[in-house]
Amino acid sequence: MRIILILAATLTALIASAEPASAQDRELLRRTELAERYVRLSFGDDLRPMIEAIIEEQLAGDMSMTTEQRAWYRNNVPVFFDGFMDTLIDLIVPRYVASMTDEELNAGIEFYSSPIGRSLARKEVALQIDMNDELYAAADAMAADMETKYCAAFDCPDLSVIVPSGK
Repeated sequence: MRIILILAATLTALIASAEPASAQDRELLRRTELAERYVRLSFGDDLRPMIEAIIEEQLAGDMSMTTEQRAWYRNNVPVFFDGFMDTLIDLIVPRYVASMTDEELNAGIEFYSSPIGRSLARKEVALQIDMNDELYAAADAMAADMETKYCAAFDCPDLSVIVPSGK
């Protein structure tokens, strides 16, 4: 009898302690789903047509590929891109969960669900892709300028500039 009482008390304690963790888990899951929805919408949840247009533009500029290579590229690059986006979203959603309030996430979801929000999301992604070369060139120029000025102030014949990650 004593064993049954001990088991019952232990089971009751486990159930009682599991409930708050379960409630925390449900809250984290809810916020994660909210953040993922926001991120997908703000990145443009319908990027496939844009990616396919970029592929066609690249293929038009590359006459060295065979018909078979072009077909492979058309069929497979969008699939790789989808996987990349899923991985990227999995990596960044926890940061949105940690830094944005429910009110901010809901407002963003409302905005990016609207026609103007969807249009802006697509255009921002297209502009970011289009400006990629300029962004890297500007970052390289900044790093070279910083290195030149640093080395003018200090002795540094073999300095390699490390760009901070923002963390």
